[in-house]
Amino acid sequence: MIVCCRLNYLHSQKIVHRDVKTENMLLDKTRTVKIADFGVARIEASNPNDMTGETGTLGYMAPEVKSLPLFNLSHLSALNYAIFS
Repeated sequence: MIVCCRLNYLHSQKIVHRDVKTENMLLDKTRTVKIADFGVARIEASNPNDMTGETGTLGYMAPEVKSLPLFNLSHLSALNYAIFS
């Protein structure tokens, strides 16, 4: 649930991570979840057609991301894969 809150905060700041996966979820000494690896993250474009789904880890990508503009909902699919993998 904490990861959902973290992603929600990123989206509220117009940041799209674009590579949500278990390897990018870290725990600190107090077992607080941190989202890492913002190497392919970007500020959300005002025109969704400018955001493509061509970046990220293939196994965690939502199937529709490969052909449609990248929307915040694509992180839900990646998070789903991460939680249940």
